[in-house]
Amino acid sequence: MAVPLHVLSDLPLALGPALALIVAGTVALAIAAYDAYRSYVAGLPTGGEER
Repeated sequence: MAVPLHVLSDLPLALGPALALIVAGTVALAIAAYDAYRSYVAGLPTGGEER
């Protein structure tokens, strides 16, 4: 392989925080979209407060 071993071993360390941010952002976006959709279907204003 053309990639040195030390570069390969540092790759997960470099990608870890970025991957965590991407996953957290995706999850937050999915939760917000689901909440907005649920509120829209129920005819409530967005905010998640159910009466």
